[in-house]
Amino acid sequence: MPLLKSLKFSFFLLTLVFFLSACSGSKAYYKRGEKLRLAGMEKEATDYYFIAVQRNTNNIDAKIALKTYGQKLSDELYQKFYVAHGLGKHADAVHLYREAEAFDKKVSPFVTLEKPPYYEDYYKESKTIFLNEQYLKSTALVDDGEFEKAKPLLQEIVDIEPTYMDASSLLLYSDLEPRYQKGISEFESKNYIAAYEIFQKITSKSANYKESKYYKQKCLENGRVTLAMLPVASQSNAKVAEVLYTAIENAIISTKDPFLVLIDRKNLDALIAEQKLGMSGALEGGSVAEAGKLLGAKWVINSKLLSYSESVKKPVKSNEIGYIKYTVRKYDKTKGAYYNDIEYTRTTYSKTTGNRMIHCQFAVSVVSSETGQILYSKTFTQSEKDELDYAEYSEAYRDLYPGNEKEIFTSSADKRNLDMLFQEKRRSLVSEEELVGKISSKIGSEVSAELTKLKMLK
Repeated sequence: MPLLKSLKFSFFLLTLVFFLSACSGSKAYYKRGEKLRLAGMEKEATDYYFIAVQRNTNNIDAKIALKTYGQKLSDELYQKFYVAHGLGKHADAVHLYREAEAFDKKVSPFVTLEKPPYYEDYYKESKTIFLNEQYLKSTALVDDGEFEKAKPLLQEIVDIEPTYMDASSLLLYSDLEPRYQKGISEFESKNYIAAYEIFQKITSKSANYKESKYYKQKCLENGRVTLAMLPVASQSNAKVAEVLYTAIENAIISTKDPFLVLIDRKNLDALIAEQKLGMSGALEGGSVAEAGKLLGAKWVINSKLLSYSESVKKPVKSNEIGYIKYTVRKYDKTKGAYYNDIEYTRTTYSKTTGNRMIHCQFAVSVVSSETGQILYSKTFTQSEKDELDYAEYSEAYRDLYPGNEKEIFTSSADKRNLDMLFQEKRRSLVSEEELVGKISSKIGSEVSAELTKLKMLK
C-alpha cells in the first residue's frame, strides 16, 4: 500500500507540473497577443489568442479575446467575399469564402463564430460559375495537350469539389498521359530500362492505364539480361572460392533488379552436367562465350581465386607495469596546515594481444555470350585484419596508470587508452570465416554494382 500511495502521489505531481506549465504558457501567449492587438496587429494577435486557448481551455481572457477578434477577422473575410460576389469576381469570392470557412473550422473547438446564413447560397452561386470556368479552361488545355498547364486548374476543382463532373479522371489523365507518351518513345528507341521505370510509375497510380502493363512486360522481355555465374576456379582454397561465389550471387539477388536474372545455382549445376562442360578451372576467351550460349545466358560471370593466405598471431598475455594513484594526508610545518598529496605505488596488470590477417587476389570478368566481348574485368587485391588487444587487473582500474621502470604516464590520453583496454569485452580473435565473409561481401557488392551499370549501358 505505501508503494501504491507513493506512485499515485508521483503521478499527481507530474500532472500538476504539466498543468501549471500549460497554464503558464497560455498566459504568456495571451499577453503577447495583447501587445500585438494594442499595436494594431489584430490578425497576428488572434493567432496568439488561439494558441493560448489551445494550451489552456480554461483561460477565459484568451477565449473571450479569441471570440471577439476571431469574429472580427471572420466578418472581414466574409465581407470581402460578399463584395467580390457582387462584382462578379467569382474566383476571388470562392477563395475568400473558403479562407473564412477554414478559419471558422480551426477555432470551432473553442469558440463558435457567426455568419449570415444567406452567404452560403451566394457562395454556391459563385462556386458553380467558377468551377464551370475552370473546367472549360482545363478541358481546352487537355485537348491541346497542355497537360502541365491543365493540372493545377483541375487540382483546384478537385480540392473544392472532388466529384465535380470528370475532373478527377481528367486530372489523373493529365498526370499519366505525358508519362505514357514518354514511355512509348523510350520503348520505341529501345531504351527498355527507362521505359520500364516510366510504366512502373504509371501502373502504381492506375493499374490498367491504357497498355502500360503490356509495355512494362515487353520492356522486361526485351531488356532482361540472363546471367550465368560459373563456379569460382581455385587451385588453393576451394572453401574460400565457394564463399566468394555465394557472396557475389547474394549481392546480385539482393538488388532485386528485374532486369538482372541470375540462373539458379542448382539449375546451373544441372545444365553444366547436362552439357558436359568441364568447370574445374577458369575458362578463357571464346570458351566462356560458348559456355554462356549452351547455358542460355546473355552474360557469363567468370572468376578465379588467384591467391589466398592467412597469418595468425595467437593471443599472448604479458605482464605490464602500472601505477596506482592514491591520496596521502600530509602536514606543512611552514604553513601549519594539513594538505593532500598524490603518490603512486607500483603494480602489474596483464595485457593480451593477438591478430589474424587474410589476404587474397580474385579476378572476375563479365563476358557477352553473343559477341564474346569482355564487358567488365577486374582483379581485386583485398586484405582484412583483426586485432585483439585487452587488459585485465585483479582490482578496480579507476586509479591505475600505465608506465615503465622509470616513468609514470599520467596524461589524460595515456589514461584514456589504458581504460579502453580494460573496457574491451572481446576475448578472442574474429574467425577466419568471418574475415573471408567481409572481403567477399565487398567484392560481391562491387561486382553487382558494375552489373547494374553495364545493364544501363546495354
